[in-house]
Amino acid sequence: MSQSTTSSTSFTAVAIPSAETQFIGMAARLFPGLAELPTSVELRRLSATLGAVPGSGLKQAEAVRLRLADARVGFVLRAMSNPLRHGESLLEEARAAAASGDGRRANELGAVAALEMRRAVATCASGFADDERRVVARSLQLAAHDIGFMVRTAVDVDATRMLCVRGDHVLALVVSDGGSVQRDHAGLGGATCRAIDVELESAAARRGLRFGTAQTIVHGDPRGGGVLADVTARFGLRSRSAVGATTGVPVRSSEGQGIGGLS
Repeated sequence: MSQSTTSSTSFTAVAIPSAETQFIGMAARLFPGLAELPTSVELRRLSATLGAVPGSGLKQAEAVRLRLADARVGFVLRAMSNPLRHGESLLEEARAAAASGDGRRANELGAVAALEMRRAVATCASGFADDERRVVARSLQLAAHDIGFMVRTAVDVDATRMLCVRGDHVLALVVSDGGSVQRDHAGLGGATCRAIDVELESAAARRGLRFGTAQTIVHGDPRGGGVLADVTARFGLRSRSAVGATTGVPVRSSEGQGIGGLS
């Protein structure tokens, strides 16, 4: 019987399958030779900086457009986003109005152009984030099934949560925007949890998913980590028997120790 211990890690997907996604898939088809697409994290960071651009009217629109000049981000946004193309068109009209001496019209058009370009970035950031989370979660769910886990999934506004059980082992996964994943193991002793990590990551790689280096947050806590507590609470589970009932697999631990705070 395994000693009930926990290993909590976090990692981020660095290669995400694109076939079944709206934004990522479209970008991949439009730019097959592009080595790396922008991520939702990168786009949201850009969106935040655009919101802080000083000035007003035409000057603000010019400043926003300058920050979108990065070839990789700009090309992707321009091909995918009608608001960006509309904003750039309005900026050209604003420049023409300024050249003709109509400063008021130039600033009016510039203000709308800046708003449209900001909206384009925010829309794409949201779309990429939704794609990243959905595809990573689905790939992990399939990977966990591939290596013998019973999986229950909940798709929430903030994250997708999965409770996976195989024998005495409980694995909790929380997938957030940007393909970021947090996981907790419980029911294993020693270094076994790392072997499960490798097994899961290998199965995910066969599903087209690849991750960056995992960072260990805590190891060896017999009551389980915060991720496990979060996931079990999401499914309203308070005991090991309840975990087993919801997945169809009994969950046990030795020496009367709880799993993730479960009795």
